[in-house]
Amino acid sequence: MLQLSRKDFNQYSGMIRKLPQIDYKHRKDNHLFSKRSIYRTYQLIKNYEGWWILLALKLFNTLGRKNEEFISIEPNKVQMYTCGPTVYDYGHIGNFRTFVFQDILRRYLKYKGYKVTQIMNLTDVDDKTIKGAQLEGTSLKKYTERYTKAFFEDLNILNIEQVEQYPKATEHIEGMVNLIMKLIEKGYAYQSGGAVYFDI
Repeated sequence: MLQLSRKDFNQYSGMIRKLPQIDYKHRKDNHLFSKRSIYRTYQLIKNYEGWWILLALKLFNTLGRKNEEFISIEPNKVQMYTCGPTVYDYGHIGNFRTFVFQDILRRYLKYKGYKVTQIMNLTDVDDKTIKGAQLEGTSLKKYTERYTKAFFEDLNILNIEQVEQYPKATEHIEGMVNLIMKLIEKGYAYQSGGAVYFDI
């Protein structure tokens, strides 16, 4: 979490109240971003980034089940792997809440002087994408490219920075299969009913 002093928190709250309330009507499918959530919050970051004094960055460590102060493995370098979209449909506000948070974290780390390398995967093959392509009678690639393009359009609307790499799942099938086989060989996973599960 990002911790602010009471003075800075009051200033932040005041800035939010002064921001314009704007609706952005997106595409012909009447896709809307909420004026009271993503747009206003992100405009604050866009227009006023750098005004606040932040204390230590603390993140929730799921392994230790507690908040811990962030310390990079390598001095002045941060490597981030963040989950991207499954491109079977247009993104909604719940999806972009995640991507806005990731971008704020990225910007903050850069502001603190870290060289950030971020990887965000694009899931362009799963049950939903395959089903959608079959229903439309089109190829999986053509079907997912439409929503991949829309995703990047939405990132630009929200002024979310482009990350360093966007690997697609379809481009790394062999590597994923090899990794799964290694997990099975080491006893961390097992096969059942045509699927593979973690052995916990």
